[in-house]
Amino acid sequence: MKHSILFAVAALLSGTLVDGQTPVSMRLRSARLYQEGGLLTYEAVLPASAEVRMFRLHGLGSVTKGSEVVRVQGASIRSRNWNYVPRFVPDAELVRLDERLDSVSAAVRQCQRQRELIQSQLALLTASAAASAASPANLDLWNARVAQLLERQHDANDRARRLEARSAELTELRALRAARYPERESVLELERMPSAKETRLEVTVLDHSVRWSPSHAVYVDESGSALVRLDATLEQQTGWDWNAIPVTLVTGTAGAVQGKPVLTPWLLGAPMVVMDNLELSEVVKTRAKAESIRNEDGYSMAQDYEDQGVSMEFPLTEAFSLRSGTEGRVVLRSKTLQALLTFYTAPRIQESVFALAEFPDWAQAEALPVPYTLYYKDQLVSEGFLPDSRSLDTLVQSLGEDLRVKVTFDATVASERKGTARLERHSNQIKLVNPRSEPITLVVEDRSPVSRASELEVVDGEWGGAQRNPETGILRWSLTLGPKEARELKYRFTIKRTRR
Repeated sequence: MKHSILFAVAALLSGTLVDGQTPVSMRLRSARLYQEGGLLTYEAVLPASAEVRMFRLHGLGSVTKGSEVVRVQGASIRSRNWNYVPRFVPDAELVRLDERLDSVSAAVRQCQRQRELIQSQLALLTASAAASAASPANLDLWNARVAQLLERQHDANDRARRLEARSAELTELRALRAARYPERESVLELERMPSAKETRLEVTVLDHSVRWSPSHAVYVDESGSALVRLDATLEQQTGWDWNAIPVTLVTGTAGAVQGKPVLTPWLLGAPMVVMDNLELSEVVKTRAKAESIRNEDGYSMAQDYEDQGVSMEFPLTEAFSLRSGTEGRVVLRSKTLQALLTFYTAPRIQESVFALAEFPDWAQAEALPVPYTLYYKDQLVSEGFLPDSRSLDTLVQSLGEDLRVKVTFDATVASERKGTARLERHSNQIKLVNPRSEPITLVVEDRSPVSRASELEVVDGEWGGAQRNPETGILRWSLTLGPKEARELKYRFTIKRTRR
């Protein structure tokens, strides 16, 4: 393996490989990342030649996840071939790890030979002691020699354990590095027609080892001011590090072109026939079409995104660097909205008050339907998926329980008979306390019974100023509690059960 790598490197330095192909290193010029896959544009300069010449372009595409060439521009190409070969320029870190592994392995072998030698010396000494006379002088000499050999054996075993642990550590590091920087790479082999001058070549590759994922973070403070931030996590496993590359992020999947639906006949009295959507199938089979690839020459460092209707584009304002096999995070945009802070409680179920944030201008948030984290007073309160701001005008989010506002619920029931009827008299009381130094808007809800049987009636209802829904029986109070204010809500009703 090492000899083949050294041979490839020597051939690269000399300028021509054994099959007559000239190796050319490609440079990543720009990246257009989708949520799955990406279009990477590389460029290189091909030297002039008076005859048809073979070139091998390397330093592009992913081996582990797969990649394919979708466009070659800038030169008259007679033929091309996409192939996977051993890496032309070995990863320097992998070479260093290989050298250290070889050194440790040699030390392990040497230590093993030393242990075997000590073991044979012990065996020889034991046999010699058994054959000689057991005089005190001989025993002292034999014991001293055995102690010395046992000490050397202990040191050798201890060194062997350390070397084996180091070898396992280096092996793991090498495996991790090889996963990020594979020992094979994708190459584009092509024939270029004769050219009297240098040719600038541009290659666009659909690479499945790159992706990005959007997420929102929403920060709400006590005044109702809300910061809606859109973040992006970028990942690339191409096997090559990116250094100051212009990047555009696009929602959707690279190459996933959607066709229009095709209606099938509705025939009465005939068995149902399932027909393939041929138009959709043919379109989806094409992973990427040349006409769907946007020319990157017009790249601009835009400060905002571009809504294409079916997708959104986010050109990053600064060139981006990212090592292979790692993730990077960027902030795409931030919007400040004003939320209406209200409070809600249903004390019959739980004697707690929950803070709510209502965003009446949610359409201005320009939010994507992606995962989000919600923070209230710098505390994480919920996670989930945000609704698309293009399909929702007002958004209401729970900010969790507010322990400062107190609520208690008390219910009493008294029963009595009146003729053939049995009466259940319900009296309820809700106590509210606002210890805050500012007024709050509070919604209180409870339930009252609704009869669906003629022998059961709800009579003598006094709802304490609540709005009652006659269909559901839900009671609702909308009120404002002033600073340090306490208030009681009292209401009652009677359930009349009549025998038939």
